Amino acid sequence: MDIHWNGTFEVKTYELDHSGRLPLPALLHRMQEAAEHNAVALGFGVEELLRRNLTWMLTKFHLQVDRFLAGRQPLTTETWPSGFEGRYACREFRFYAGEFRELFAVAASRWLMVDIRRGRPVKAQDAFPELFPFDETRVIEDPFPELDPAGPEVHRAEFPVRLADLDINQHVNSLRYIDWIIEAVPDRLWTTHGVGALQVEYRRQSAYGDTVVAATYRAPAADSKSAPVFHHELRNAADDAVLVRARTVRVPFR
Repeated sequence: MDIHWNGTFEVKTYELDHSGRLPLPALLHRMQEAAEHNAVALGFGVEELLRRNLTWMLTKFHLQVDRFLAGRQPLTTETWPSGFEGRYACREFRFYAGEFRELFAVAASRWLMVDIRRGRPVKAQDAFPELFPFDETRVIEDPFPELDPAGPEVHRAEFPVRLADLDINQHVNSLRYIDWIIEAVPDRLWTTHGVGALQVEYRRQSAYGDTVVAATYRAPAADSKSAPVFHHELRNAADDAVLVRARTVRVPFR
């Protein structure tokens, strides 16, 4: 059985951002959709999990982008389960552009299976002992180093959680945090630079009525004026709880 899933999506003009390029959250939408299709094909999709009062939770991912797509064109996503690290299920992604499938981005991710009734993680191998074939091929070596804020704070912004920010579970959609991370940089850097690398760790959830405070720190190590590195920490304004930590490398548009 081929455990890899490939799907081609057409990039639409209405998806393009202010620079005429495909925004990062749109690419991450393709990533999540591909993961869902692959999970369904292998027998552990969301519907099957819900019948057992279980669900998937994305806890970490690391995306590396070689170039930024512009204009309408086919975008192909390839994904496969790549094994386990303790309770976490690992999944890899490759992204190809155009009719000739030019590789332009890769991503690694970690997912947790959660018991909805108890609100506790469960081992996917125990819940589905007969399933979970995997291909150990990894696209990023050591994809999840520790994310600790370092360097001086260079930007701070607040984002009230709106109804449109919520997902089906009444929590802030995981991709909404990415919108805020992209925007939360000094000097409107998003007008001249795209995100060439993004590592994210989800720690807690937030809900309607919350205010999320995004603090951005310029990393002192491996930093440069042409491709600055930032650490991001998103907190709940009410209790100062850390919701998300992230690291971005901002690359000039070409």
